Amino acid sequence: MGTEGTQHKAAPAEASLLPNPARCGRSGGATREAVSVSMTEYRRRLRGSVAQSAAPYGYTLTIWTSGAIVAHVQGVPATVHALVFAAGAILSFMLIGVLAFGRPEHLLRPPKERDVEVWGAFHLPVVAAAVGLATLIAHGVDNAVVCWLLVGFLGTSSYLLLVALQFMLAERPRAGR
Repeated sequence: MGTEGTQHKAAPAEASLLPNPARCGRSGGATREAVSVSMTEYRRRLRGSVAQSAAPYGYTLTIWTSGAIVAHVQGVPATVHALVFAAGAILSFMLIGVLAFGRPEHLLRPPKERDVEVWGAFHLPVVAAAVGLATLIAHGVDNAVVCWLLVGFLGTSSYLLLVALQFMLAERPRAGR
């Protein structure tokens, strides 16, 4: 049997980023433009996603790693230790929030901020400093309740204070802009 009568079904356009010459003429220009536009839009959305996730991501790394270090040194936390850890973090967040916004009710309505240079989202030095502090506390404070409280409080404080400094440095105008 020959292949003369065989018809091949084309994959749907949504399934491929390759141009479909039958739909766009020989060059596939319209499809290339659509792919270019969709990639441009995708990259714009991706930048927004990265920017919105940067601070929570860094804070998650800080708190989780700090807690893991304390658990390694102090042992698995009892319920009271976990609650004291959370209380320290919450207290720190509230105090720094009031420092930043002036009044507690302003915490719920933060102002719109300018975009931060992309390097401002790389929190390695900030996370390293906060985790380093947690490590020092974990090895230096024998009382488990005090240790968990201090790591929750100082881990949060150091992260928030240092990430604000990092964002400030990232936003500084550069010469020639």
